[in-house]
Amino acid sequence: MLKRKPALKLVPKVDPEFAALIAPLTAEERQQLEANLIAHGCRDALVVWRGLLLDGHNRLEICTQNGIAYETVEVELPDREWAKLWIEENQTGRRNLTTDQRVAVAYRLMQRRVALSKRQRAAKAGSSRGPGRFLVVHGGHQAQQAGTTPRQRERTARELQISTRKLRDISALVKTDPEIVTRIANGEITLRDAKEAVTEQERQRSTTAVLKTHLRGHGIYTGDMDRLFKLLDADSVSLIISDPPSDNQEALTLYTELGNLAQKKLKPGGFCLVQCGQLRMDEIVRGLSESLDWYWMCAVKSDGPHVRIWPRKVTSGFKPILIFTKRPAPKEAVNQWFADLVDQTKAGDLQYFIEQLTVPGDLVVDPFAGNSTVPEICRRIGRPFIGTESDPVLAAAARAKVAGAPKTINRSIENGIVREISAAEAKPIISNYEWLKTMPAIVHHCYGIYFDGAIGGVVVYGVEYAENLKVWDKYGYTGKIICLARGACLPWAHEHTASKLIRTSMRMLPEKYKVVTATVDGTAGEIGTIYQACGFFFVGVMSNARSKRASIVLPDGKHRSEREAYRIYGTRSIEKLEDMGLTVLSVPRKNRYFAFRGSKKERKDLRARIEHLIKPYPKRDSQGTETSPCIAAAARARVAAAKTEKA
Repeated sequence: MLKRKPALKLVPKVDPEFAALIAPLTAEERQQLEANLIAHGCRDALVVWRGLLLDGHNRLEICTQNGIAYETVEVELPDREWAKLWIEENQTGRRNLTTDQRVAVAYRLMQRRVALSKRQRAAKAGSSRGPGRFLVVHGGHQAQQAGTTPRQRERTARELQISTRKLRDISALVKTDPEIVTRIANGEITLRDAKEAVTEQERQRSTTAVLKTHLRGHGIYTGDMDRLFKLLDADSVSLIISDPPSDNQEALTLYTELGNLAQKKLKPGGFCLVQCGQLRMDEIVRGLSESLDWYWMCAVKSDGPHVRIWPRKVTSGFKPILIFTKRPAPKEAVNQWFADLVDQTKAGDLQYFIEQLTVPGDLVVDPFAGNSTVPEICRRIGRPFIGTESDPVLAAAARAKVAGAPKTINRSIENGIVREISAAEAKPIISNYEWLKTMPAIVHHCYGIYFDGAIGGVVVYGVEYAENLKVWDKYGYTGKIICLARGACLPWAHEHTASKLIRTSMRMLPEKYKVVTATVDGTAGEIGTIYQACGFFFVGVMSNARSKRASIVLPDGKHRSEREAYRIYGTRSIEKLEDMGLTVLSVPRKNRYFAFRGSKKERKDLRARIEHLIKPYPKRDSQGTETSPCIAAAARARVAAAKTEKA
């Protein structure tokens, strides 16, 4: 406990180290303080410790200059480190500090508390067996702790009512410039200006280092595409991806050379992916087809205004991407599924194709790497890269950009951070990676999981229509329900990403939502394994009014689910679908899972209300067949339809 001795009349000494911890006053603030002291005297005693001044440096100086009487009060503290802690805790209460100054003081306060805590724990451990308990002083009060201080940054931010993000920013800046905290605390520089200054220093340092490499750096060589014939081993490349020039006839010859390079250096089944314009696409295809086999064409929808192609009087809203493969083309694709129509994303449309057509460790090549887009993506997602650029200036600039790009993502599940995001941020992931490829009509909340700043998956919560239909009223619950409507994870993310994302996002939902529901479509082969892993309860089909729904049988015997049929044909009506000439079956409705939120008592009570509905989890047998009676009904319907078609 901190104790104060009675007021004393002595001349305190100014310790330079203590004085450096106190933010200086501005000229206006000092002038106002001097006027108040002359008019009213020094009403508050100066605080000293062992004769050294802790609080009142400006008042002492003004009182000494103007002959104003003052008193001192001594505070008992164990040593100098505790005295510094007292000064910094006292500084947090100053009203004249800016927000950035308070954050800087809070950072120093946090660091000193941690250091003192460790010192006391070490002292305790040295005097007794086992991890001792120690005392930490916070704001003049003793608080008993065990072990290291948990979540020190969050606790400090909450206690001092400052931004956790700003504390985190200062922590990052200190690693580059340890003196930056003092400058911010003294008001010499704002946190924003400090971040920009450090970022610029890092950029200049990286640029200087990379430019010294001259010919090569981060896999980017200065030279034309011919160099790759010597640099690359045969059958060593998984993907060649590039955007060669095509603005004149001479540039079109590059595509023939690119095809020769791809045929010699690609692995069997490897791909050559080329971005191109529409105007000369026929000539580009002919040039590449001299050495490669045609595979597919994809399109990237433009976010901005459409491009006008004046020679053809066409307004184009997409960018073509041609995909060729090494000869002989494999009889069956070995790559994972990818979409041929994708939206532009903040990460760039090329990242989607690199992720889908390669795995970490696969070599990616770009013969025209001047814009550095492909090498930056490869560095970020863990693909080795080699490229060339004939322009020395562009090559040097590309190496500088790649050097400053984030390193390979740490994809460990512990590194994943879940936070709420906007619907606009979630939409590109849902559009490209979720099988429906559309957002729900009504979106309430979206959450994303980030690995080193790169988004690895999203979940979207939307309206639960059963709430509006008062389905739960008969179970005695009239509160809010929310539906986990969409979810998708990127291919490179950790295998447990979906589980962590769902569990964590459910805890982050507003308190008013006590019930979370999700549906699975048996006709699409879903059994809800991820919901089982997250502890949801399976109840099967709850609705009795419409226990059947439409399932469309295609000519090849495959089925389209009701929601997919609605997306394509614009209706769920069995009669209207049959009028279109489609074969339609009535199959069981979608199955439901439920999870409950709130206190342990609340969760237990909610489960008790539907205990009679809860069923065992549906499983797949050793042949992959559904064993759930509800879902197996859909399989029987498919078999019946096949027999009908055969008859």
